Amino acid sequence: MSFSKILIAYDGSDLSNKALRKGIAIANASGHGKVDVVHVFQVPVLILGEGVLPLPNKEAEVYEKAQAVIDEAKSVVASTYHTLVTNFHLKQGEQSEGILEQATECGSDLIIIGNRGATGLREFMLGSVSHHVAQHSKVPVLIIK
Repeated sequence: MSFSKILIAYDGSDLSNKALRKGIAIANASGHGKVDVVHVFQVPVLILGEGVLPLPNKEAEVYEKAQAVIDEAKSVVASTYHTLVTNFHLKQGEQSEGILEQATECGSDLIIIGNRGATGLREFMLGSVSHHVAQHSKVPVLIIK
């Protein structure tokens, strides 16, 4: 099966770097692949009763860190894969939902995501981004371990 529109979830971790390289290899193998790279970030919030407030003076700092992560992905692609059509996206929100939304917006036919390896109680309580994406995606999901 050949994939032509690949979405790669990237957060700067070792597994997301591995996912980025795998996604680019798959796109290059098809000879006509297009890659979209998305980094989804969240601004920390303070919950007071029913109110949710962003932490003061954190939005700009979080956005700068998110931009640095996507710039890192751009650097990897630029230094290794010069001819690949690649678009980069920053989204604010919950990670798994942001990835799924971006896949729909881009018309992706494959999502590639790293597996963080959350297990046991941690995965039960927090959930797994890769698990949620795989369960709710309308297109195939490749989870990199």
